[in-house]
Amino acid sequence: MKNFALKYKGPLNILYTIFYLSVALVLTIFNSESIMVPVMGLIIIIFALWRLWTLIKRKEKTLTIKLYLGEIVGQILIGGVFIYIGWVTRGSLGVWFGYLLGGLFILRGTLYFYGTRVSDQTEDLATFFIHIAALVAGTYLIIEGTFTPAVMSGIVVTVALKRALKTGFVAYKAYKNPETEKQEPVQDLKSIEWQETTPEVKEVSDHDA
Repeated sequence: MKNFALKYKGPLNILYTIFYLSVALVLTIFNSESIMVPVMGLIIIIFALWRLWTLIKRKEKTLTIKLYLGEIVGQILIGGVFIYIGWVTRGSLGVWFGYLLGGLFILRGTLYFYGTRVSDQTEDLATFFIHIAALVAGTYLIIEGTFTPAVMSGIVVTVALKRALKTGFVAYKAYKNPETEKQEPVQDLKSIEWQETTPEVKEVSDHDA
C-alpha cells in the first residue's frame, strides 16, 4: 500500500485536492445546515452501530455494558433527530446543535473513564487523550452556547481549504520533480562467469603446487 501511494503520489494528491475543494464549495454555496446536520447525524449513528458491534462481541452483562448500551441508544436517537430535522422537516437546530453534541461528548468521556475505573483496564494513550479532549470540547460547547451548524460548516470549510492547498502543493512537486527509481547496474555475463570460475582455478593451481 505504501509503495502504491508513493508510485501514484501525484494523481492521488490531485484527487484529494479535488475532494477538499468540492467539500468547501458545496458547503459555501448551499445551505450548510441542510447538509451539516444530517451528515453529522449519519456519522453519529455509524459510530453508535460500530460500538454496538464491539459490545456484542464482548458478550458481557455488567453494569458498565448496560450503561454503554443506554449511551448507544441515545446516540442513535440524537443522530435520527439530526437526520429528521435536516432532511425531512428542513428545520433549524440553532444552538441546540452544539448543546446536543456537547452532551454526547461529555457522556462519552464520562462513561469511558467510569468503565476504565470499574474494569481496572488501561488502554492506549491516544484513546485516553481523545476522551479527555471529548470532555473538554463538550464542556466548551455547552458553556459557550453559540455553536451552530453554520459555525461548524465554517470550520470544515477552513480545514478543507487548508488541506487542499497542502495536497495541491504536494501534487505540484510530484509532477515537477518526479522520483525516478534507481536501477541496479547490469553485470556482464562474461564477468559473472569469470568470477564464478576463478576460485576453482585457484584451488587447482594451489593443489598442483
